[in-house]
Amino acid sequence: PYYVSPQPKPTGRWVKTWGAVSTDVPKGKIGYTVGKLSKQLAEQIATLHCIESGGSKCGVLFTFRNQCAAVVWPTLGGHITTSTGATPETASQSALETCETAGGKGCQVFVAECSDSVYQPY
Repeated sequence: PYYVSPQPKPTGRWVKTWGAVSTDVPKGKIGYTVGKLSKQLAEQIATLHCIESGGSKCGVLFTFRNQCAAVVWPTLGGHITTSTGATPETASQSALETCETAGGKGCQVFVAECSDSVYQPY
């Protein structure tokens, strides 16, 4: 007779996380966060970081879940652009191209971060 071992039991799970970006455009201030377990918490923390950086009218620019995101800000003309992607580099490149296409000059990456899944043990 041969022995069949039982299937292993999972010891945890992967949880998708949120990121958010908040800005005060007139003052040129930005705040962001990644790795939060809820959209609401990500938005609150990003706005708090924007205020802490000197913003007074900070508002959530966008949120993202389980992906990378970039925010690009032109120094002249154009407008703030955002993009998501599989890596910070791909998100940044896409946002830079959009910024330049929209007429922005001196487009700079202000945020390029990922909100990755986290492992939670049972």
